[in-house]
Amino acid sequence: MQEATILAICALFVSAVSLFTSVYFSWCARDHNRRSVKPLPFIAQRDFEDQIAVIIRNNGTGPMILQKVLASSPEGRSGHLIDLVPTPPPGMLFQNFNKIHQVRAIRPGDEVELLVLPVDINNAPATGYRDTLRLALGTMTVELTYTDIYETKFPVYALKMIWFHRHF
Repeated sequence: MQEATILAICALFVSAVSLFTSVYFSWCARDHNRRSVKPLPFIAQRDFEDQIAVIIRNNGTGPMILQKVLASSPEGRSGHLIDLVPTPPPGMLFQNFNKIHQVRAIRPGDEVELLVLPVDINNAPATGYRDTLRLALGTMTVELTYTDIYETKFPVYALKMIWFHRHF
């Protein structure tokens, strides 16, 4: 073989290896970029003496596109969380509640309050309703259907809210 042929074969080999490594590291960068904006859902169950709350939080590094939020009870009822809880006594109002009817984006570190009830601990009917609400919430399951900005389908995030039963 001539020197020119050997040099051409070596150049072709180096080019092929360079092309392979370039494609491979481009794929790695794309995979890294997708993973670096992944949402991580969390359902906070705030159970204090003076407040009961159920809150969806995005603990991830990318936006969480909330498609649907569904609460279900052991009796087979399902729907929005506020529709499944017992009716409060007269004069006792929820501070905030949400029914997720449409697609909603939650930024990293942000939250959406599904249910917030302030409780006057000096009011006997209010504390009685708080305990009734704890019993009801403790049997329910909340399910989140969500995607990321790339419309990646994630498994349904489901949480049985047994934290509210710790007092009983």
